[in-house]
Amino acid sequence: MAQAFRWMNNQIKTRPMAWGMAITVVKTSAADLIAQKVIERRERVDFKRNAIFTMFGFVYLGGFQFALYNHILPRMFPGTGTRVVMKRLFVDQAIHHPIMYFPAFYGIKTVMQNDSFEKGFTNYKHDLPENMIALWKVWVPSMFVCFAFVPAHMRIPYVSGVSFFWTTILSVMQSRFDSTRTTATTSTTLTTTDNNNNNNSNTHTTTTTTTPADNYTTTDNNTITGARIAFEGATEIATGHWGCGAYGNNHDLMFLKQWLAASE
Repeated sequence: MAQAFRWMNNQIKTRPMAWGMAITVVKTSAADLIAQKVIERRERVDFKRNAIFTMFGFVYLGGFQFALYNHILPRMFPGTGTRVVMKRLFVDQAIHHPIMYFPAFYGIKTVMQNDSFEKGFTNYKHDLPENMIALWKVWVPSMFVCFAFVPAHMRIPYVSGVSFFWTTILSVMQSRFDSTRTTATTSTTLTTTDNNNNNNSNTHTTTTTTTPADNYTTTDNNTITGARIAFEGATEIATGHWGCGAYGNNHDLMFLKQWLAASE
C-alpha cells in the first residue's frame, strides 16, 4: 500500500495538471450520478446535467484552479505561516468563489442548456447567497488545511477529494433550484381578443408551460398516495406547509400534491 501511494505521488508530482484534470472529470461526473441515483432516487439519469458538471470539472476545476492554487495564490502571498494562509483563504473564499467560480459554473450551465445569458445571470444572483453559505461550511476549514499543510502538487487531488462531497451537495442544490424555477414559471395565460369585424367572434389563445413528465418521480406518487390515505373521510383539510420544513419541499408543489390527493 505504501509503495502504491509513493508511485501515485510521484506520478502526480511529475504531471500534476494532467492528473488534476483527469481526477476532477471523474470526480464531478461520479458525484453528480450519486446525487441523482442515490440521494434524489431518480429513475432516469439526467445526462445533460451530468455533462454540465463533467465539463465544469474538466475546464475550471482541473484547469483554472490548478493554476490558482499552485501558481497565482503562492505568488500573491509567498511564504508560510498563519497570516499567509489566512490571506490566501480570504481571496479564495471571498473573491474567487463568488466572482469567478460560481459565474463560471452558471456560464457553462447556461451554454449547455441553450439558455440566454440574462437568464443565467439572474439565476446566479438569485442562488448566490444560499450557494455561498453552503460553500463556506465545507470549504473554509478544508482550504485552511490545504494551504497550511498540503504539498503544492497534491492540492488538486486533495481539493478533488473534498470536492466530491461538495459536488454532490451542489448537484442536489442545483436540482432543487431548477425544480423551484420550473414550478414558479408554470402558468396559464388566457388572452381574449374581441374582433368586431369577424362576426363579433372571440378568439381564445391559451399558452401553458408545464413541468416535464420526467420530473414526476416515484417519490411524488408516494407522497400523493400517502396524503390521500391520510385525508380519507375528512371534510376539511388544513395541513399548512406540509413537508416544507426539514424536508425542504417546494410550497407550491406540495400544495398541488395535496389538492390532487384531496380531489380523488
